[in-house]
Amino acid sequence: MRGAGRSSTRGRGASPQLQASWLKTAEVIDFVRAVRARRAYGIHDAQVNERGLASVNGWLAQEAGPGYRWLPPGGTL
Repeated sequence: MRGAGRSSTRGRGASPQLQASWLKTAEVIDFVRAVRARRAYGIHDAQVNERGLASVNGWLAQEAGPGYRWLPPGGTL
């Protein structure tokens, strides 16, 4: 899970990256599952178009659990 995201404390929260040249979406899902975060908000997605965001966010919501949400630019928690 080479840099798929960060979490300072297990179970609290995570901010998985959604796009990077070296990143696989399956690794992001593995990361979110591994840290067992109650909430995870996707970040680092500026180079992904709307169709790609819908795909990646849909897959993460389905596979990573109910705590995953995409936080759009300017959005609040």
